[in-house]
Amino acid sequence: MTAFRPLQTGSLITLSLALAACSGTPTPTAAGGGAGTATGTSTEAVYARLAAQEARLAAQAAELERQRRELEAQRQALSDLVLAAQTGRGLTVPPRAAERPPRTPSPQVAQAPAQQAQAQAPQAPPPNAAADEGSTAPGDGPQSTVREVDLAVIRDQGGVLTPQGTVIVEPEVEFSTSSSNRFFFEGVEIVEAVLFGVIEATETERERATAAVGARYGVTDRLEVDLRVPYTYSNDRTITTAVNALPGEGGVRDLEGYGIGDVEAGVHYQLNDGTEDWPIFIGNLRVKTPTGRGPFDVDRDAETGLETELPTGSGFWTVEPSITALVPADPVVIFGNLGYAYTPSRDVDLLIPNPGAVDTPTRIGTVDPGDSIGLSFGVGIGFNERFSISLGYEHDYIFGTETEVNGVTTKGDDAHSASMLLGGNYRFNDRASVDLRIAAGLTEEAPDTRVTLRVPYRFPVD
Repeated sequence: MTAFRPLQTGSLITLSLALAACSGTPTPTAAGGGAGTATGTSTEAVYARLAAQEARLAAQAAELERQRRELEAQRQALSDLVLAAQTGRGLTVPPRAAERPPRTPSPQVAQAPAQQAQAQAPQAPPPNAAADEGSTAPGDGPQSTVREVDLAVIRDQGGVLTPQGTVIVEPEVEFSTSSSNRFFFEGVEIVEAVLFGVIEATETERERATAAVGARYGVTDRLEVDLRVPYTYSNDRTITTAVNALPGEGGVRDLEGYGIGDVEAGVHYQLNDGTEDWPIFIGNLRVKTPTGRGPFDVDRDAETGLETELPTGSGFWTVEPSITALVPADPVVIFGNLGYAYTPSRDVDLLIPNPGAVDTPTRIGTVDPGDSIGLSFGVGIGFNERFSISLGYEHDYIFGTETEVNGVTTKGDDAHSASMLLGGNYRFNDRASVDLRIAAGLTEEAPDTRVTLRVPYRFPVD
């Protein structure tokens, strides 16, 4: 940086006086006599005043340089504070922002005395100083980054935590459909393709609608708790077709069920800051309570033992720890989740009437639902601060259920439930947004289609 000395005017005055002295031009004096002595005295006084002025100007220049350095240090400290606040909340700064070199100060030029006095006054950093340094102003930058990350992530699969002292209420509506076709043969096979007995084909169509209210609260910037209360409605339609059966066998069977479902509660904690290109890790723990009517709690026909209504819940406690990883890379957010759902066994102790022998009902003893391992991952793309879309995949491996029937324990087959996920989010303003998710089943155990609509609304409570 080239600096120009602000003393050129004084040097010109000194040079002009020296030339005047050399040329013999007398300088005016207050008194008429003693011109030579007065001239010498006046010249010495001018030199003294010039030297003093040069000293003051040099001191002022040094003070200006000190204030400039102090201002740069304050700007850097502000940038570091904003960066620490962002990384402390599990966020990232814009790419390469932290590595941008500081701006080169403009060269200093000679200033008029009034301008010099104005420059000596302390100046506050301009409003966009933090943005010029590759950071953001406090109160704006972190919230904007939070919204961008939160918009681009499918909420059930991961996301940033709720800011401290903020409540987010999430009304939700979900609708899912599924169908299955099964082919049964009951009889004797003599040779291949020669059957004696009853061939039965069963087609089942299931529809399920859920209205739920969820709430999330930020205890700290790293700790969040949430609660979800659902109300469900289910409808099953089973069409049975029997070939080579007696008249009257087969038909259509409709069942319904509605009521409070299984209430869920969870806690989430951010484990690290996500600095040095590390992903942001969030630990999750979710508990599902058996508040809904389970499959062993519904009413049954006294003669056939078949259900007369559908369950609204699982009937079992479930504890699910999981870990979520987020990798923000503007404008993309990569996310993944790995979890394990543990469902403890339960002694059902239920007697079900047996149509073939009414006096000897079937006793259901201990039932141990299979645990499951869940894996999901995807990518979110934020087009701007209001709209984003997400693509993902989720897969659950479900262990077979062990059921004690008349003292004999049998185990069902393991199952795979896989779905493709498509999500979209639009933010109306700083408080309200709308979130839509569509899941398409890829395996027989997964619902064919599941559509979820949420309208989160946030407001501070502190």
